[in-house]
Amino acid sequence: MTIDNVIEQLTSKKYGDISYLHFLTNILDREVEFINRRRNLINLKIAGFPSIKTLEEFDFNFQPDIINQNKILELATLDFIDKKQNLIFIGNPGVGKTHLSIAIGVKAITGKKSTYFLHYSKLIFELKKAKDRNMLEDRLKHFSKYKVLIVDEIGYLPLDIESGNMFFQLINKFYENKSMIITTNKPFNE
Repeated sequence: MTIDNVIEQLTSKKYGDISYLHFLTNILDREVEFINRRRNLINLKIAGFPSIKTLEEFDFNFQPDIINQNKILELATLDFIDKKQNLIFIGNPGVGKTHLSIAIGVKAITGKKSTYFLHYSKLIFELKKAKDRNMLEDRLKHFSKYKVLIVDEIGYLPLDIESGNMFFQLINKFYENKSMIITTNKPFNE
């Protein structure tokens, strides 16, 4: 809603006589809401999510023995980002790892934390391409500019030494500086 719409609405007979302070407060509140909505939409687009998922849409009753709802809701407070901690969701395909990582990423964006999502295969492709062009450090800096980097589906592709080295460099940039969320179907020891 633009300021013109708000002024028209607030000056209509419906609102009658209101004080200038109340009138101005209403206009400014609506403008802030508009700016926040637009910023969130832009940041959601920049984040590169394959689709928008929320915690409210997640069925915690589907696998209550595997997914601790209270722990997930605690993560949704985003304290782990402020503490520069990392998350890893490990489990078989279909348990909701990607859904949860996206939902927490969406929460991060609404909490004004820059977030970027990509599949591991795309990450490695981009890092290899940058390395071939002698621009690996620039690409690593690009990814590390985000407060939260979500890397989905680690382990679906075999990890060669070069890929592992580049991924380690990225993790090193994030270590104690930013937060990563990783999803994988591989056991932790792998």
